[in-house]
Amino acid sequence: MRNKKRPFHFLLLAILFGIGIGYVIVQYPPSYTILLGHFPLPIFPFITLAFLFCCFSLFTYLFHSHLQGLLVTIFIGMYLGMRMAGVTHIFFLLLLLALFGSLELFFLKRK
Repeated sequence: MRNKKRPFHFLLLAILFGIGIGYVIVQYPPSYTILLGHFPLPIFPFITLAFLFCCFSLFTYLFHSHLQGLLVTIFIGMYLGMRMAGVTHIFFLLLLLALFGSLELFFLKRK
């Protein structure tokens, strides 16, 4: 194993996004809308994106790899999207795990 230094900027980003998400969750209700000009934008998609950026930064820091951080983040995003859509059967979680496990093995084999 190579001695790679951990990229601390990813840890800093994860902490900042986590603090920002915590602040927004405590201060605003989920139905809160932001007025951008004359267009009301719900806050929920922004919180979700901030959570996924936080996950990407954290897992990139932990795994020393952008690709593994991205794969885990997409897995979490897809799982949460399936939960919001009402697809909650354990079989779909196992299919998602198998898909991302095989993707990880595919990218590991290519290196």
